[in-house]
Amino acid sequence: MEIFYGKPTSNTFFDILDQYSEKEINSIKTSTIPLLNYWKNTEERVLSFLNEIAVPSAPLILNFEYPTRSHGSNKASMSDIMVFGDNWKAAIEAKYTEIKYVYETVKNWNKDKSQNRSNVVDHWLHILQPFLTKPLIEEEISEIPYQFLHRVASSCEGNTEFAWTVYQVFYDQDTESKLGNFKNLLSSSVRYLNPKSNLKIFLHIVKTELLMPNAEVNGILGRLKENDIYAFGEEQFEQLLP
Repeated sequence: MEIFYGKPTSNTFFDILDQYSEKEINSIKTSTIPLLNYWKNTEERVLSFLNEIAVPSAPLILNFEYPTRSHGSNKASMSDIMVFGDNWKAAIEAKYTEIKYVYETVKNWNKDKSQNRSNVVDHWLHILQPFLTKPLIEEEISEIPYQFLHRVASSCEGNTEFAWTVYQVFYDQDTESKLGNFKNLLSSSVRYLNPKSNLKIFLHIVKTELLMPNAEVNGILGRLKENDIYAFGEEQFEQLLP
């Protein structure tokens, strides 16, 4: 198995840490930090993780910060992790305190009915089409989060057989009460898409404890090489069905 950041050459995990920018991390409770901490023992983690979601073959490539091209010159969709196998892909989207946010729906994202933004939505729907039970148009998925649309589409892009999208949600005592609402949001979005059996969408919740509550963002990635910033407890996987 090879590990990448973006689309360059193979790296060790610590090499990948060096390619993340701390300027883009505004808090140690941003999902990037527990995500990287969780996946530090990469090969051990990925085999256990993929076994839980029942992928059909061993992983070939694991790519951090993987870009999936949008329509035209619009901003790419960046998957936190993309795992590639033979004729399958699995996109992993990490959340932590972000589950408390209100996510912008497709309708609100394109509230001005921009032709460019409609083209972007059509682009993602075109990628999704082989994995859905029927063709969909923008108006039919207007209530789902726009981010959900392009994250799921990213797992389907370039695929011929199977796709997985996994929302990996780290939670603690401050965010546990928000899990139910976030799960409901994802579940309703899955129902709008109504995927076929070759597209599976999972919620993976991970009990999380911050070990260094006073740590500053500056230098946090360097400290992560030597020490754990977080500890992880009970984990649960649940497939979200239409």
